[in-house]
Amino acid sequence: MIQPPDEAPHPAWTSTHRWLMDVIIGLNLCPFARPALPGTDIEVLLSQDRDDLLRQVLAHAHALAAVPLEEPATTLLVLPDQVDAWEDYLDLLDQIDAVWEAADLHGVVQVISFHPDYQFEGEDPDDPAVLTNRSPHPLLHLVREEEMSEVIDRHPDTEQIPVRNARRLRALSQEELRRLFPWVARS
Repeated sequence: MIQPPDEAPHPAWTSTHRWLMDVIIGLNLCPFARPALPGTDIEVLLSQDRDDLLRQVLAHAHALAAVPLEEPATTLLVLPDQVDAWEDYLDLLDQIDAVWEAADLHGVVQVISFHPDYQFEGEDPDDPAVLTNRSPHPLLHLVREEEMSEVIDRHPDTEQIPVRNARRLRALSQEELRRLFPWVARS
């Protein structure tokens, strides 16, 4: 079980933990999340300075890469106040990609992106299927690529995961969607 960082965790930690448990694991949107739960860390990054934020993300990536592969490990970096706008978040992802290149982290640590306004290109923003990547706060999910490759290789049909997720989310009632995704405006 993921433990809060202190007696009074940041509200972004709490809402991210609830989203992880109720949505990602509760709806089984990621079949790899439950087994990785014991090695999952949630960290809230509060720096408003972009360079400092990139240094922190890089430090977390290096720390994750140093964990022995036999131990499940993944990190959710929550950015509650830095990149609220979707376009700003995309700019941050571009900057992280450049940092990864300079640090030779491509092929070692992968960044999976989540954002309250996540939008798949060409998809209807009102389609419940887009909720698969909508988190309560902008966040970066850091995973070790070798570990991810191994779990994907063991999965019987990874190509069906997004199809199953879209079907599952579209089947939820408006009430369920409002309960699970209170930060998303829904009619």
